Amino acid sequence: MTAIICIALFLGGFIFPPLWLGLIGYVIYLWNTGKQRRSDIVQNHLEKMVEGRKKKATVQNLYFEAAQAFAEDHGGRIFPEDQDIISCNVVIGGKPHTVSFMRERKTGGTYIQIADYIPLDASSPDNFRQAEQERLEAFMKSLRQ
Repeated sequence: MTAIICIALFLGGFIFPPLWLGLIGYVIYLWNTGKQRRSDIVQNHLEKMVEGRKKKATVQNLYFEAAQAFAEDHGGRIFPEDQDIISCNVVIGGKPHTVSFMRERKTGGTYIQIADYIPLDASSPDNFRQAEQERLEAFMKSLRQ
């Protein structure tokens, strides 16, 4: 839909040149709201999973990079030894959950796993790393099942 609007404004600009200003304004709007729109999309996927009582899902139309940015905005960290998995704590439906995102290499998209909340002591990097490692091990174990 965004592409159609941009094309229409661009082509319409040849007939009515002030539409090019509208195109510039629309592109600026898209640029400024991109982070919030991404966050809303990921949050919407998570809410649908919780409502449907799904703990695991592969979302084909969600890029891992968008999920990674969402997780980083919510305090998640990727460690150098494992670039394709990131976890964060998110409040969904008024209840805290721990959400893990993994790049799905075979089919594309992003694999999402939602678990009960796991508190992390962010004040200590060693405690955070240990808790994150335990969470990643549980995540990898669930993938093998």
